[in-house]
Amino acid sequence: MAVWHAPLFVILATFRGFRPAVLPGFFPGMVAGAVILAFVYNAAGVAAAACWHVAYYNLSSASAAASGTVAAVSTAVVMLWAVHGLACRPPRRAVAVARPEGVGPDPNL
Repeated sequence: MAVWHAPLFVILATFRGFRPAVLPGFFPGMVAGAVILAFVYNAAGVAAAACWHVAYYNLSSASAAASGTVAAVSTAVVMLWAVHGLACRPPRRAVAVARPEGVGPDPNL
């Protein structure tokens, strides 16, 4: 998830300007962004996830226009959205899988 963002610390001036105090918030923000991208992908597909990444996250937290407070607020919103989404999602139901005769554990044991 965050590994391919590592070169950005060399390429982008906004990432090079990170103070060490910013880094502890950067990594949870990456995890939260991944959670939101998974929600968007599962709901609407890869194109919607790509559009969200570019239109929202890149412009509001990773561009030169978004620095300081704007980036911090944007990342905090994504973190809260991810926590809310994980906490409020409906429980998953088990799905019964039909097994061919003689495959898997014997249910009569």
